[in-house]
Amino acid sequence: MTKRKRHAAAFEAKVALEALKGEQTVAELAGSEPIDSRCSQGPARHTAEEVSCTMDQAKLVQFAAREAIRDCLYRYARGIDRADDDALRSSYWPDAYDSHGATSGPVSDFFERVHKAWAAGPRNIHHITNILIDFQDAEHAVVESYFLALQRNTGLDGVERQVMLSGRYCDRFERRGGEWRVAHRIVVYDWVDQQPTPDAPEADRFGLRTPIGAPWPDDPIYKIGRSGS
Repeated sequence: MTKRKRHAAAFEAKVALEALKGEQTVAELAGSEPIDSRCSQGPARHTAEEVSCTMDQAKLVQFAAREAIRDCLYRYARGIDRADDDALRSSYWPDAYDSHGATSGPVSDFFERVHKAWAAGPRNIHHITNILIDFQDAEHAVVESYFLALQRNTGLDGVERQVMLSGRYCDRFERRGGEWRVAHRIVVYDWVDQQPTPDAPEADRFGLRTPIGAPWPDDPIYKIGRSGS
């Protein structure tokens, strides 16, 4: 690779990183010093047009990264609510740390706890909103997202309970092999509301409002894409 090409690649990498972090304008980058003086002959200034073109490409990288992080958060919600183990696991790196109320430690501990809860046939609904993404560099991001969770399940003591929870997922995301997942999660609880459990069975309460959501693989979302569904 020539010195000029090495310099261009380094400059494009800098633009992509600054686009992710959103800390420098096109004008500031156009007037910046060379990335590495050893890779250029003389001052290597860049025109606003050159920077703008590279910035447009970098913005697409940023957009794709943001969408990948949001998609990961939504996969987590589907995994928890639909008892979809593949979706749940795909939102964390295998060596992730998870602080989640009753469990704090390797994410495998959280998975074990979730599997026990799923066995009792819970009703879970998670809404994830207010997603703020702060890129630390091209491989790491700090992400805060709000959640509202409606949960009804039967505990180990045989008592059915219903609760509404609200709080935030405070996450460190990492990009590995081009994929973004949670590497470290702390669940912060901001609201808890214990609620009375309904007396009537779900079929009576929902009435004509069907189909009722179901666990994997019976929920309609897993069938709608199949041929003839």
